[in-house]
Amino acid sequence: MHNNLMKRFQKELKTNTAQVEQIATLSLENRDLEKKLQDVQRKIEELHRENEALQARINAVGIKERITPSKRDLMADLRKVSQERDRLAKERKKFKGELKMLDKGFFEELEDLKYALQQSARLNSAYEKALRQLCSQTGVPFPKITTTTPKQHRRKRTRSQAREFR
Repeated sequence: MHNNLMKRFQKELKTNTAQVEQIATLSLENRDLEKKLQDVQRKIEELHRENEALQARINAVGIKERITPSKRDLMADLRKVSQERDRLAKERKKFKGELKMLDKGFFEELEDLKYALQQSARLNSAYEKALRQLCSQTGVPFPKITTTTPKQHRRKRTRSQAREFR
């Protein structure tokens, strides 16, 4: 009987040892799983915070979209601008047609007339100077004449004229 008890004791000891080892292993696994659970819970909290931040950004963008003009407003503005562009294109075409009627000779003739006007103004000044001199030599008073010397300003050509004759 003692032998049976010893065998039984040995068997129970092995079983207890195995169970203790199994408990130790399970305890270690349990600690690892609890640690992983805490990590996952922290990650979930971080994701919730990130989600809230993204929701705030989405709401902010929604506010901006309400502030910016709607597509309908933009299309109306586009139509207005297109109509203005078409009107200006027609006006440009009309002016270009009028400008084509004026050939290069017309502008050359204008330049010639301006040059002739300047020359006649110089000649008038010379005649006036000579007349003053004659009046002073003969003792005749110089008549009160208002001289109109044209200013020598040159009118610039418009852009369309400058482009037309280059």
